[in-house]
Amino acid sequence: MTTHSASTRHLRRMLAGGAAVLAALTAALTAALAVGAVPARALTAIETLRPTRGLPAAIAVDAAGNVYTANINGTEGTVTKFSADGKVTNYGPVGDGPADIAIDSAGNVFTANRYNDNVSKITPDGKVVIDWAPAGVAPEALAIDEAGFIYVANEGSSSVTRISPAGTPSGSSPDFAWARTDRAPQDIAIAADGTVYTANSSGPLTDRGESGSISRLPVDGNGANPTWARTGHRPVSLAIVQSGAGQVIYTANYGANSVSRIAANGSSTLTWGRTGQYPSGIVASTPTGSGDSDIFVTNSWTDNVSQFSASKGYVQTLEPTGAGPSAAALDKDGNLYVTNYRGESVTKFTACAATQASSGALAVAAGGLASRCAVPASPKVTWVTRGGSRKVTARFTAEAGVTYRLVVGNQNRSSSYRCKVKRSGSRRLGSCSATVAKGTWRVVVTPTKGGVTGTGPGWTFRAR
Repeated sequence: MTTHSASTRHLRRMLAGGAAVLAALTAALTAALAVGAVPARALTAIETLRPTRGLPAAIAVDAAGNVYTANINGTEGTVTKFSADGKVTNYGPVGDGPADIAIDSAGNVFTANRYNDNVSKITPDGKVVIDWAPAGVAPEALAIDEAGFIYVANEGSSSVTRISPAGTPSGSSPDFAWARTDRAPQDIAIAADGTVYTANSSGPLTDRGESGSISRLPVDGNGANPTWARTGHRPVSLAIVQSGAGQVIYTANYGANSVSRIAANGSSTLTWGRTGQYPSGIVASTPTGSGDSDIFVTNSWTDNVSQFSASKGYVQTLEPTGAGPSAAALDKDGNLYVTNYRGESVTKFTACAATQASSGALAVAAGGLASRCAVPASPKVTWVTRGGSRKVTARFTAEAGVTYRLVVGNQNRSSSYRCKVKRSGSRRLGSCSATVAKGTWRVVVTPTKGGVTGTGPGWTFRAR
């Protein structure tokens, strides 16, 4: 079974209308940063892997910890490999519009190429087979089962193509359908029992805005239920969590800024959790001994990640990432990787050493697993602007031995500034300022101590 994550093919269409989303940023972030339960895992950032060769639309991690991204690069898509030893290798071209990527147990890498209606293959020795197997119309996502069969969700033909390990597709041209789905499937995943699920972005709009759906496809492809469950508006990715009662499905709803939860019997909670603006990718950890699981959602226009607990719901917002966080993947050690579509990079949230695993914390360590999990506390910040001023100032009480940085960004760019700390009697007072152009901005103060960066408080403001 491969480690697989949803792609962000919709981002190319969305980028052209980026200015229209600015007015909605503040409202979305208010919802995303609502007070939640005690975190299931404390998370910090940041180690950045860069550059990818093009705009990274999807990500996968193999059993050895190598990270692969599928990159949109003109009409000749590419794949970038970040080896566990730090080496960066680029492969391609692999086809036009690689929308998703997956890896089989033998180390073969596959991409679904939206504009070529096919699947490409990269062998473990680096050989690229551009047109390895045909798929349906506009393939958007793919997943691999334990036997090595590849399942491709085709947006344009509302179908799933099943491809054998030898490259033979199911059905016949033009869509090589193994099973039919609801309209415009955007992502696909396979449960432990072999059942295939797709998240379908386009469906009948009801008075409650329930326009998305989940298709359930049995192992043999017979008796498919194209509208097995409902979701929030425009689900573009899904993740499966195994539970005692079967599998629970979570979807990132791009059009509703929410997460839906679908129980094993198909009953759904359409708005199980709120996210940042335009959630694009979702990934879930394997449940811990307590039966809980962490769900991470990338928010492509607020440059952060929403963290949820399967038992508690919303936990916290993790920021900042790079520009345009899109797809996400987890490796076998619990490290979280997020592609930054506009930033052409990958952000890595690194797991603590095994001796600290009981704390459930993730901390950053540039050289690998952290030797400590002492995450610096988030400062309580007072934000100051003056009547639409383009200058924003952060003021806070600092801790000894902790350095602070102010990160300022929007959907186009970001900058980082070191904060100054001065003593005032027994207190340490921190401050940092930035002057920005007109527009809506996200500002965050992040603390760092001993090489570990904590999650800082954020604020959104509009400069006139």
